[in-house]
Amino acid sequence: MTILSFDDQQTLHHRYKHNDLYRQWLPILSMLQRDYDEADAQTLWYMAERQIDRLRGESEFREQEIQPIYNGLLSECSAFNGITRSRNQAKQTASTVMCIMLTMLMNAVEKGHEDEDFENQPMCLAILDILSGDAFFQNLMKLFFKRNIGYDGQKVVITPSDPMQARTDCESMDEFAKKEARQMVQAVMKHTQGLKVLFDKKWELWEQLWTSICADTELMLLMKEKNPRTTDWGLNQKMVCNVVGMFSAKIKPTKSVKAINDVLCTKNVRSYISNHNDYKGNDSAFTHETHDRVMRLIEGLLSNKE
Repeated sequence: MTILSFDDQQTLHHRYKHNDLYRQWLPILSMLQRDYDEADAQTLWYMAERQIDRLRGESEFREQEIQPIYNGLLSECSAFNGITRSRNQAKQTASTVMCIMLTMLMNAVEKGHEDEDFENQPMCLAILDILSGDAFFQNLMKLFFKRNIGYDGQKVVITPSDPMQARTDCESMDEFAKKEARQMVQAVMKHTQGLKVLFDKKWELWEQLWTSICADTELMLLMKEKNPRTTDWGLNQKMVCNVVGMFSAKIKPTKSVKAINDVLCTKNVRSYISNHNDYKGNDSAFTHETHDRVMRLIEGLLSNKE
């Protein structure tokens, strides 16, 4: 498990800040970090989001993914940044992430319908099947539900939201996070300005695509990585070139990859443009899952334009 850098923790804190559920969990997760050598709140929340993304990608029998997710978490949490941890520590972290996931899934229930069956219920029951006998899990859930008064002295109100629906990362962002996302989009537009003639009428969609990419927490963190290390762009040049290749392949431009390279960058980045799905090699910044996510964004934009 990779603990987020302090800078990334701050980025995510500003992105999650308007989320009622995150604010309810934050004091509890921060306490675990201080008193039990747990990961920071943002890393834990981010891990829970990644598992929710996995569940969202399943079209049926989502509850059957819960057991593999927990087992995978146990393995992943056995080390922080390469430093080995005990079995109990790994189990504690995995249980914490599952607690967060459980409350995310439960939050789909609308007020007044708490006693009715709901679509996410099988996933919730699968989590409880694993952890109902876990004392740490039980105590953590008690802490969560015990916090019914906020720091402002007002009763805690958590707005219902179904995590299985489309991502709405922007809704949880504060102004700092929104500004950072806008600045990243502007930087990409500046570095890809040469493509405007090539993309022609699709240039507006190109900018919309990057607005969507930078609204996605995982993709935004990926964009902040300096890749390759020799780039002078100050962001993930490899990822930008990968997306250029994906986008241009979908709109079927008449220009060759060399022609695209020539208007995009003075350096030879043709392999990044062509091999955007080179998951096991050095040409792609993406995993299979993140590549598919960006491709869905592209296809969605193009289909809406037709």
